[in-house]
Amino acid sequence: MKFISDDVFNNLTIAVKKKGAIIIRGTKEAEEHLEKQGAAASIVGDALIFRKDVCISEVLEETYHFEQNIAKMNDDKGEPLRSILNEIECENNIYWIMLINIKIPRNEIEVTQKQLVEYQKQLEKFRKGEL
Repeated sequence: MKFISDDVFNNLTIAVKKKGAIIIRGTKEAEEHLEKQGAAASIVGDALIFRKDVCISEVLEETYHFEQNIAKMNDDKGEPLRSILNEIECENNIYWIMLINIKIPRNEIEVTQKQLVEYQKQLEKFRKGEL
């Protein structure tokens, strides 16, 4: 993965900051939290937490999830269905953004495609009563 500059990171988070998001990136506490989660980024309430070394797709994903939370997307669904549907919507959105923006590294597009397939498999399992 190719990590992004501070300028690109700041540009990608402007919109959610204006909507009340608290952005935490690269602090000792953030790195420890994300290490425990096994993630490069996460959302806790209105706080978007990122590792110092983060790639574009990870920032796009968390900012999109923040937007979903504001819109209460799929809040009428129980877990895990709500999360699965939101992940599918998010990955689809990121995939199209990446295809349109040729500056996104190809390997990030491939990772996003794989994640989308995995969430679609989870949705199928949910519908079959296997989750």
